[in-house]
Amino acid sequence: MQSMLEQKITIVGMGPGSRDYLLPIGLKKIMDAEVLIGGKRHLEEFNEVEAIKIEITNNLMDIKDYILQYKCSYRIAVLVSGDPGFHSIFTYLAKHIDKSNFEIIPGISSLQLAFSRISMTWQDASLISLHGKELNILNAFLAVSKLGVLTDKKNTPQAIAEYYYEKDILDKDMYLCENLSYQNEKVTKYNVLQLAEEKREINNCVVVICDN
Repeated sequence: MQSMLEQKITIVGMGPGSRDYLLPIGLKKIMDAEVLIGGKRHLEEFNEVEAIKIEITNNLMDIKDYILQYKCSYRIAVLVSGDPGFHSIFTYLAKHIDKSNFEIIPGISSLQLAFSRISMTWQDASLISLHGKELNILNAFLAVSKLGVLTDKKNTPQAIAEYYYEKDILDKDMYLCENLSYQNEKVTKYNVLQLAEEKREINNCVVVICDN
């Protein structure tokens, strides 16, 4: 039996969003936790769990300090989108807390699900996140044959398509994957010009760009 001093901080990959895509071991760890730390959307998935709930906003330093203070007192589970090893809060926590303190439960990334939705392998794809970054990061990937992109409110699918258009790269298929794993999931294939000219607001999506 594990002592309190040896207790691990569990980082649970929540997958693309729907609880249906959460691994059973991840669900078990969440149900056993005494403290749940996560975004509002993730915490709301587990209203039935009688645990202390701490919402992640722009308070990463406070989250880190709380974990350091209480990691030996409570069973703590941190809920992250997708897989913990791909652009999650675990990157920040691992810089400040020794990695031996963590137990990592992997999750299905939205990019992994996106490639499955379009029936395409992804072992030869490049994967990037544009969250909080400048769009010119795409320069290093313009020539790759497959690219999976996590978008944000600034670096929208339309902005990505416009960037390709400005670089005169028009011979690409662009798959817009919205609300993956939810009931309102939608996957749409565009060419570069079509997506650049799309006027509607698009949220919660990834883009797969590939040679046509």
